[in-house]
Order: sequence, then structure tokens, then C-alpha cells
Amino acid sequence: MTVGAGAKIIGAITIGEYSRIGAGSVVVRDVPPNAVVVGVPGRVTYKDGQRVSGIDLNMTDLPDPVTRAIEQLVERIRGLEADLDSLRKSVDREGIRDKGEAP
Repeated sequence: MTVGAGAKIIGAITIGEYSRIGAGSVVVRDVPPNAVVVGVPGRVTYKDGQRVSGIDLNMTDLPDPVTRAIEQLVERIRGLEADLDSLRKSVDREGIRDKGEAP
């Protein structure tokens, strides 16, 4: 068994033979033999040399929430501008004027 720097094993936890705990991980469940555990809380990512399905902890491919929010705002602005343009054309076509304007 190998435990990385700063890893925490909380409670009466059994760590299986030849298992590895990643640095900074927090283990709150038993770890099976020949497993790799990473994260907070610790999750088994590899067992017997095979990737375990489930949550992907590859942080390089996460979506950027700020970029997504900006994209949504730009999309909304384009829609509002199109609506405003349509209203302006309707006003011009109907010849509607503001009450304060002279005829």
C-alpha cells in the first residue's frame, strides 16, 4: 500500500494490498486490493489495472462556466436586438409616432 502526501484516511478503513492513495485524497470507505483512490472524497479510479467507470476526474476537460455564461448572454443579446429591429420596422411601417412628436 502507498499513501500519498497529505492524504487522510478517516475512520476504521481497510486498505487492500497493493493499493495506492493519491496525495491529498480523503478516504472514507474501504479500499479494495490493487486499487488506485483519488479525490475528496476518495474514489476508486483503477482496480486491477483497469479504469473503473463512473465519475471522470480528468479536470482538464471540464466545461468553463464563465465562458458558457458569456455565450448565453451574447445569444440573448442577439435575440433581443433582433426583436428590437423587428419592432422598429413595425413602427416605421405603421407610421406610429411618439405622443410628444410633431406630425
